[in-house]
Amino acid sequence: MLTLVVSLRESKSMDEYFIHSFQSIKPRHIVSQNECIDWIVKMHSLSESNPSFSKELQEKIESIGLGSEKIAMRGVQMSDLFQEKPEKMENYNPELLKHGGGLKKKMDFFEQEGFSVFEKIYSDTELPNHIVHVSCTGYVSPSPAQKIVSKKQSDNTIVTHSYHMGCYGAFPALRIAMHSKEKSDIVHTEFCTLHMNPYNHSKEQLVIESLFADGFIKYSIDAAYQKQSLRIIGLHEIIIPDSTESMKWNCEDWGFGMRLGKDVPVKIARYLDKYLERICEKTKLSQEDILKNALFAIHPGGPKIIDQIQDRLKLTDEQVFHSKKILRSHGNMSSATLPHIWQDIIADESIATDRLV
Repeated sequence: MLTLVVSLRESKSMDEYFIHSFQSIKPRHIVSQNECIDWIVKMHSLSESNPSFSKELQEKIESIGLGSEKIAMRGVQMSDLFQEKPEKMENYNPELLKHGGGLKKKMDFFEQEGFSVFEKIYSDTELPNHIVHVSCTGYVSPSPAQKIVSKKQSDNTIVTHSYHMGCYGAFPALRIAMHSKEKSDIVHTEFCTLHMNPYNHSKEQLVIESLFADGFIKYSIDAAYQKQSLRIIGLHEIIIPDSTESMKWNCEDWGFGMRLGKDVPVKIARYLDKYLERICEKTKLSQEDILKNALFAIHPGGPKIIDQIQDRLKLTDEQVFHSKKILRSHGNMSSATLPHIWQDIIADESIATDRLV
């Protein structure tokens, strides 16, 4: 899936929508990449009896190229990383995982911690008329969004779930919200670190575990002009042909299993020109203007995706600065990542208010 949005930050047209009022909630633990990798090695080593396995795995992870120079910190909501005794871990108890009993525990954790995120967001704030809850890392009913509406006895608030859309989940949520007559809040709760698999030592799995992090963010969308906002002037998506085997996200006994093919950056790069042609048709913008002047909020599925898009489109470092910054400071938070990049762009006072994004 190739999905991009082109936005402006200043306009007063009555027929347009604005994204604004961003509020990010920090995960309970902000952990260095080195600490995360040490824990990954520890958990995978518990399933092996070979004394040299830890060293071999450490070298394998280092060869991936996702060290602290690419990702400095990651947010983690669970406390298993700091539990010295594996049998005391809440989500990664080795015996529980071995017998395929991990998914229920993880969904219980998602229910409890997801609700705590909503409580923090709306502790001193009235609920909007519409909440769109976005997640691909946990599902329960009633959902955390429905529970906060019930707790606050807000009979004027409706909840829509936009689930299992993966890393591009912000865009279906925007489409849903844009069809609402009322102001909508979009809330992302992504608990990516719940879905490690310490019994799968493949390079692909180690890339996934070295890349993903937890992320929580809320923002609002409506037709009312806001000074600090992104104005949506075009939405366009492409499902890339022959890409359905390159990325997968499936529910399994132990948790959610990901397939992340190494050909993803190449397949995205091939369709960039066609995508730009279509978005220019929709927005009446020139491709030259976009490539020369726009900032690019690129979902950092990994450093190579940003680098290949930058090289293919001949973008400057300044044009992709915020995408690389969020990857380094947060990791890949699945659907919550792009909203964090948008938030960072809006907060950057050096960016002109009429800058294309």
